[in-house]
Amino acid sequence: MFISNNACLVPSYFWLTGIPGLESLHIWLSIPFSSMYLVAVVGNVMILVVIKMERSLHQPMYFFLCMLAVIDLVLSTSTMPKLLAIFWFGARNIDRDACLTQMFFIHCFATVESGVFLAMAFDRYVAICDPLRHTLVLTHAVVGRLGLAALLRLLYLSYLDLTMQFTNHSFQNPSSFLLMGIPGLEASHFWIAFPFCSMYALAVLGNMAVLMVVRSEPALHQPMYLFLCMLSIIDLVLCTSTVPKLLALFWTNATEIDFGACATQMFFIHGFSAVESGILLAMAFDRYLAICRPLHYGSLLPPEAVGKLAAAAVFRGLGLMTPLTCLLARLRYCGRVVAHSYCEHMAVVKLACGGTRPNNIYGITAATLVVGTDSICIAVSYTLILRAVLGLSSKEARTKTFGTCGSHL
Repeated sequence: MFISNNACLVPSYFWLTGIPGLESLHIWLSIPFSSMYLVAVVGNVMILVVIKMERSLHQPMYFFLCMLAVIDLVLSTSTMPKLLAIFWFGARNIDRDACLTQMFFIHCFATVESGVFLAMAFDRYVAICDPLRHTLVLTHAVVGRLGLAALLRLLYLSYLDLTMQFTNHSFQNPSSFLLMGIPGLEASHFWIAFPFCSMYALAVLGNMAVLMVVRSEPALHQPMYLFLCMLSIIDLVLCTSTVPKLLALFWTNATEIDFGACATQMFFIHGFSAVESGILLAMAFDRYLAICRPLHYGSLLPPEAVGKLAAAAVFRGLGLMTPLTCLLARLRYCGRVVAHSYCEHMAVVKLACGGTRPNNIYGITAATLVVGTDSICIAVSYTLILRAVLGLSSKEARTKTFGTCGSHL
């Protein structure tokens, strides 16, 4: 059978050899490895539990130790179970997607670990070289930001990994897609671009103004306004990931979009939409505490708690949507024309030749977990808020209390 020189084999799984040259000793080598894994899990969990329970350890150095413990748990759990399966049961084959996932966790969390070590070095430098200002420089909020910065490098690497996956699989996928714009209104694209351009300019200027005002006014450094800043940033990301390409399509007929760029756009649109949903849920929680438990509001929602809620929203949203985009790399595509103005997940999946069931199931599950769960929790929060407000005796107090929810609504 003749095979084209350009054909490439796409294996469904890989074969792990274990430790080359020591195959006969694998069963014995597994004993120290399993012991080290057990010690790593028990030891790191104990570190997390002790630091969480002992308030005197709630200091930057120990917070960084907690981060290292979590990273060590992720790294060891992403390698040791499969290694022991090879040593004990000869389970050498590994699914292609599982191999890519393992590679992602190993390399990316090793990078996060490096970032945390850098933060720990900075902490020790401040503690030793400028001890009088240590607590002022490294507050809990700053520690959270340093940890977040280390994790954001992980997100950037996941973006690069995603782009490389799509680039490396170009032999089985089209090198680019064609965006239709607004189907049925192709003749009016030039004129439709003007309101989109105006809205984009207003969105950029408006959100930048919100960020500058909140930053420059110390009186606005409160949870509600911090959440508004997060929404402004998300809005900037969402509109910047779609509108420039949309305007290029409408004004210059630049319908073609690179395969990797399409995947990147999809990641940002769906990922940050999920993050936005999480921030709206956090805002509902903020308003619930402010109205229903005003006496405990300051203690229940300090600045570090706001940072944790924001980080949870970011990593839940982007974490759920990263596999959604990565799953597209496994598909073979029979078409190039996307019936949309941007790379929307289901519109791209419809171009696949077959085998889209995992994509469909995961897409529906992720949407249900994000939109469904958040909508229910927001509705419950505002039901409790409404009940508390209607229980107020003064009409003026009810109006004022409702006014604090205006930004969210």
